[in-house]
Amino acid sequence: MIKAVFSDIDGCIGKFIKPRYPLKQDLNGNLRSLRLIKDKTEEFEDIIFGVATGRSYYHSDNIMEQSGHTGPSIFEMGNVLFQPERGIYNLFEEHPKFSLEEIKKINEFILWKNFMESKEEEIRRMFPDSNVRQMKDRTSMLTYEFDRNVGMKLYSEVKRHMPASVKQSLREGILMVLFCDIAVDILPKLNKGEAVDYLLKQYGYYHREILGIGDSSHSDLYLLRGLGYVACPSNSDESLKQFVKSRNGFIAEGKYSSGLLEILNNIHSINGNGKLP
Repeated sequence: MIKAVFSDIDGCIGKFIKPRYPLKQDLNGNLRSLRLIKDKTEEFEDIIFGVATGRSYYHSDNIMEQSGHTGPSIFEMGNVLFQPERGIYNLFEEHPKFSLEEIKKINEFILWKNFMESKEEEIRRMFPDSNVRQMKDRTSMLTYEFDRNVGMKLYSEVKRHMPASVKQSLREGILMVLFCDIAVDILPKLNKGEAVDYLLKQYGYYHREILGIGDSSHSDLYLLRGLGYVACPSNSDESLKQFVKSRNGFIAEGKYSSGLLEILNNIHSINGNGKLP
């Protein structure tokens, strides 16, 4: 029996163009599909719906509200959590994997992350054809997104500004670097899977009672691997589809929000086919 659902936002709840901070997410072109998703979630009185995303809460809250995904949620790749009864908080500050000294080092990294906002234009000029932008809405991670894959070269440029303390935290595994075709992330070494583990303990849920929905093996496999039920829309990458298939999960025929609606419409058949051994 599914008691909670965690869905990625981009690629699952919709196809959005991320705004430049401090603008909020523009929902034009997605409002109808968000309303349909919200209407569907309201049919399941005993299921909690939340998100698990690399986005910040700042660029997610209106999507959550319009889609009915206002339950416990995960942001910034697992480093920021939301609980309706508690609000927003940093997981790294209380996760048992980090010592007090390591938390201090993470806070030093965040101070440097904030300083790097002053270097954005300098870095943008290094890659004039790539539309590099620092995602200034992020509170616990340094993220650069771009239109052309310049990730490794961009990271090398960022490292020129990196203090010795941050480099040491990377070597010690307190921080990590993630690369994909459109982004580079430097962040505390937490992931969506560790974040959902933490939330389930808060609510007394079991992993076998949770449905995870994602579209990208880059970050969503961390979420899906430990959950009892898994599903994805058809626009998901092939690695993630293969994982869902290997778990007898549900692969929708529809893309993006249409795929998510298809998953929700078939949630009872997922109950029968997606269980952990």
